[in-house]
This record gives sequence, structure tokens and C-alpha cells, in this order.
Amino acid sequence: MINIAIMGNGPTELLPDLTKYKNEIDVWIGADRGALVLIDHGIEVGYALGDFDSINKSEKDRIKKVSKEYQQ
Repeated sequence: MINIAIMGNGPTELLPDLTKYKNEIDVWIGADRGALVLIDHGIEVGYALGDFDSINKSEKDRIKKVSKEYQQ
């Protein structure tokens, strides 16, 4: 079985410790700023998607660079 997780944007104080799930999830999907949250936690982004209106150009470039797949 493949385990997939989707990370969206939200208050950072409500985020669980993502490193607990790092080895349990096979594919991480970052929706909008959620992709940046994953990157900031050292988690490989399999898919980054959304309109990315909540991030600036340098953050978007960073997401494009490190994500396996990027779709805007």
C-alpha cells in the first residue's frame, strides 16, 4: 500500500511534528504554501500544486527547484 499525505497552508502553531511522518509517507503533496512548509521541514515534495498566490517569487522558485513535479 502507498501512503500519500497532502500538506496545505495554515497556522504553523497547529502543525504536528512532521518528522514523525517523514518515513511513513511514500508521496507528499504540497498544496500552495504547503509545499514550502514541507520543504522547510526537510521533506521531499513529490507534487507541488496550486495557484501559489500565498508565496513570493523566490519561494515559488525554490518550490519549483526541489519538487519532483510542479503544477500551477
